[in-house]
Order: sequence, then structure tokens, then C-alpha cells
Amino acid sequence: MSFRLDHPAHLWLLLLAAPIVWLGVRSLADMDALRRYPAIALRLLLLLILVLMLAGLQGVRRHDDLAVVAVVDQSESVIRFAPRLLPAQSTPSDAGDTLHDDIRAWITAAGIDRRPDDRLGVVTFDGRASYQALPGRGRELDGGAISQPVEGTDAAGAIRLALAG
Repeated sequence: MSFRLDHPAHLWLLLLAAPIVWLGVRSLADMDALRRYPAIALRLLLLLILVLMLAGLQGVRRHDDLAVVAVVDQSESVIRFAPRLLPAQSTPSDAGDTLHDDIRAWITAAGIDRRPDDRLGVVTFDGRASYQALPGRGRELDGGAISQPVEGTDAAGAIRLALAG
């Protein structure tokens, strides 16, 4: 793990350590050394923590694997206009099923060239969002059950669900 600072200019505040040590030695002169130096050290530690917080210290971990979640609209408006997008042999009665099969086939084909550690998943949405395939490393998408359509379109909920997965 590496570390990163958002505002490294705030590290100049560490120069306040010198006055803290000087004032600590002067104001704590009546204490014995066994108590004075740990008190000064605690003050310096507090200064360091505050400055690092202000500078925006972050731990950064790098990952090379990739997780892609396809977010697919299955609302009634898409299903209604699907026959216009599908091949001529599709009939309007099976447009919804054909569209889901075509989308699943396209997503599977798009994931053929992925690396072994990459994951692929599918979220569908209409009035509610649901996972059809959890992100997994396998080449085939898990067959999720297609639920009854709900009226409406909740794209924001689908994106939140995809980000959470």
C-alpha cells in the first residue's frame, strides 16, 4: 500500500513543532524528565496527526483486476419498441424475451476477451433494480430469473446497485 497527500502544502504546518518543543520545555520545567518528555512527545504526535489530516493523507491500493456490471433497461418503453430493433423474424409477442436473450448474448460476447481475474455482472431495471448475474470470473453469465416488469424506470437505483456490487 502506498500513501498520497491531497494537499501537501499543509505539511509546512509541521514547522510548528519547534515552538511546541520550546514552549513545552519552558512550561513543563517543574516536571521531572520522565513525565516532561512524554508530554512533549504526545503534543508533537497530536500536531502530526492534525497536519496529516489537513494534508489529506490517504492510503492507496492498486488493483489490476476489473469488474464490469452492465446496467440494462428492461422497462416497458424499451420492450414496446424492441420489435423495431430486433431482426425481422422476431414477433412482438416474444420481443421482451428475445431482447433479453440478445442482450445477454451481446454481453457474454463482449466479455470473451477479458482477463481471468476480471469479473462481469448484469443489473436490469424497470421500476426497480435487480441483479440478473452477480459479478463473477466465469465466462458464462449466471442465468438470473427475469421478474415481472414493474411500471416506471429507476436508472439511478440500478446504477447504485451496480456500484454496490
